[in-house]
Amino acid sequence: MNSANFEILFDKIKKSKIISDKIKALGGLSQKITQSDKLGYNWVEDYVGETLVKQTYVKQENPVGVADNPFEFTEGVMLIPNAYYTHNGKRYVYISTESKTATGWDESEFEEF
Repeated sequence: MNSANFEILFDKIKKSKIISDKIKALGGLSQKITQSDKLGYNWVEDYVGETLVKQTYVKQENPVGVADNPFEFTEGVMLIPNAYYTHNGKRYVYISTESKTATGWDESEFEEF
């Protein structure tokens, strides 16, 4: 390796170290997998510290929210149009056209299946 190539490589290592130190100072890198707003898909969410920097749809191996594998309705669950939910031992389909986070049971937004 000649000295020019060595200097290029050394500069890349220094820049990488600076970036690494900045990421650590911001809280590090983390990844979360959550239910997306799209039936049969999860979000893979990448964070720097507590800041979301990237969100990618990933197909679920065993889709949740379908007729034979419904979501359990609870406050805070993501409501997805045409997704299936169970509530008080019964199965329902969410009939609204908008995805949202459930704040409580609203009979008018569901049809019993």
